[in-house]
Amino acid sequence: MYKRDMKSAQQLVLAGQRTESYHVAMLERPRATEQLAVDCRWLHRTLDSSVRDDPYRMICQHIVRDGSNCVGPFLENIETTCLLWEPNERLVTRRAQIERDRA
Repeated sequence: MYKRDMKSAQQLVLAGQRTESYHVAMLERPRATEQLAVDCRWLHRTLDSSVRDDPYRMICQHIVRDGSNCVGPFLENIETTCLLWEPNERLVTRRAQIERDRA
């Protein structure tokens, strides 16, 4: 059921339609135990040397927000409210290791 809902949600995004169905599918997806912005699959961290005060850039590469600033926040132990969040490979590996250690 989840994969079918996500597939239809992705098709809506690809078609350029941001409808209520897309948002409902995103809200109903299985929730991770902790959703930190730094662990997002779509996050691209880079430096912008043209900005002297804060050269660090956190850019979202999801198809919906491609190239926009990540919504964050990048504060310790504060979860992101971004509905596009998905776990990156590092987090998936870390979770799998924790599960193996429990067994």
